[in-house]
Amino acid sequence: VHALVFFLAPTWVAALCVLPLTVASMFVAPINHHHQHLNTFRSPVLNRIYDLLLALQTGIGPYAWVLHHNVGHHVNYLN
Repeated sequence: VHALVFFLAPTWVAALCVLPLTVASMFVAPINHHHQHLNTFRSPVLNRIYDLLLALQTGIGPYAWVLHHNVGHHVNYLN
């Protein structure tokens, strides 16, 4: 949505979209965090597509989450 607004929308539409897109973007990181712990869909294909959409939004791919967060953070959580 960000790219569509940036590249295709007139300036006044883009200006109106700044605040709603900013607020919506604040929820993407927690959604991505939860999705990396538990699958959102039963279908592996849908989960992979969702992974890629969240990665485009947050800049963190699914394998980076596994390496950094799950292996690096949760392994040493109680230490």
